Amino acid sequence: DMASSARGGPWRFRAGKTDNPFRSSTREIYLENLSGDENAHVNDETRVLGGLFQTSRRYDVFGLTRTALDLDLMESESKLFGFRV
Repeated sequence: DMASSARGGPWRFRAGKTDNPFRSSTREIYLENLSGDENAHVNDETRVLGGLFQTSRRYDVFGLTRTALDLDLMESESKLFGFRV
């Protein structure tokens, strides 16, 4: 478990999620069991200072090997105090 070996702060990395008191990130990877019109994709979300600033990005997977994902940015959104910037 990486959480038990982390040093230097209250950071945790587990199941595609990283948390610390100032910033948290989540990565969701969708490769299988997709609907007929849905492509394989990756969603990244980052929240800073409890969500005062947030970014969301969606990447389509256009290449896949045993050791790498080739991604193409399809959507990006940033919010400050809940308003798009």
